[in-house]
Amino acid sequence: MLDNVNIHHSSIIEKGAQIGDGSSIGPFCFVGSKVRLGKNVNLKSHVVIKGDTFLGDDSTVFPFSVLGEIPQDKKFNGEPSSLRMGKRNQIREHVTINLRWQRWQGWHLWFPQSLCVVSCPRWNHLFKLLPITRHSRHIHRCQPTWS
Repeated sequence: MLDNVNIHHSSIIEKGAQIGDGSSIGPFCFVGSKVRLGKNVNLKSHVVIKGDTFLGDDSTVFPFSVLGEIPQDKKFNGEPSSLRMGKRNQIREHVTINLRWQRWQGWHLWFPQSLCVVSCPRWNHLFKLLPITRHSRHIHRCQPTWS
């Protein structure tokens, strides 16, 4: 860890975690031992980042988000899996992004840079991936399961 990283005293950073220059970790956050955070990453509060997870430079994670936790599949047995997110992402409140996994082999989930991930509280377990660009083009838009 670097000297110019701001870590709130209530947060837990496991040994082995790599935190980039100029990053800020707010209250009640947890950063696992295999996590790598880029430069100027801002974890607001109550953020959990675990597993083999990389979050790129200039990204912000808002309260109560979980990144890199194991997949929600009972057949998962700890196969090699990872989560990679590019630069300039905004992960909004209450968003969960699990590790990528396929039953027969380890897979890796890669998100390109400049995405805003927004939870859809009306439609459980769905989210939007919105690129932060001048054109505001939707990459994936959540749809209700009943339509």
